[in-house]
Amino acid sequence: MEERGLTGNKMFEMVKKECERSLGKVVIEKKEKGILFRDTPYSKFVEGGKKWFKTGNRHTHVRYEGEIENRVPNGQGKESSPYGDKYEGEFKNGLRYGNGTLYFSGNTYEGRWKNGKKNGYGTFTSPMGLKYLGKWKDNKYHGHGKLSSPDFGKYIGIFKDGKYHEGTFIYPDESRYVGEYKDNKFWNGTSFDKNGNIRYKYVNGEEIKQ
Repeated sequence: MEERGLTGNKMFEMVKKECERSLGKVVIEKKEKGILFRDTPYSKFVEGGKKWFKTGNRHTHVRYEGEIENRVPNGQGKESSPYGDKYEGEFKNGLRYGNGTLYFSGNTYEGRWKNGKKNGYGTFTSPMGLKYLGKWKDNKYHGHGKLSSPDFGKYIGIFKDGKYHEGTFIYPDESRYVGEYKDNKFWNGTSFDKNGNIRYKYVNGEEIKQ
């Protein structure tokens, strides 16, 4: 009978008091907009505990402008480095997280981020015409993607840890290789000329002329 007494209003009041007691120990800071600074290069920022500062020098530090929560970037913002690199997009707990675009050394990456690194689907383009569309993992090509260059051709297939894994490489003259790779080298697969005729077979990296 005692358990029944905890239903209805009594149960509500108990839950309410417990929530108030627990939440009273949590410090919640309101999101605001402002400017912060961090160390550069990124490795120094990581080694230093990924700390952000209210004051800094834009000529020696990375400068952030945007939404701030708990004294670090959280939400939408912009990051600029002394070297001319720029990032525009989302942040979470002081790191790039979500959708964002990075401009660096004339290159552009537009896509997903997680914990400060390229993770998920994204597009990379360079001034020389190199372009990658596909999945990323910890700043490396990983998963299904397409890498193309006007001078060398294109690869369509699976990447693993930034390297070709299994797919098709098509040369500018339309000849191609289809199969597996090991350390970016043909491993188990077949090479065709532009007319579709077999030229070579590859078995464990050994080229066998047909």
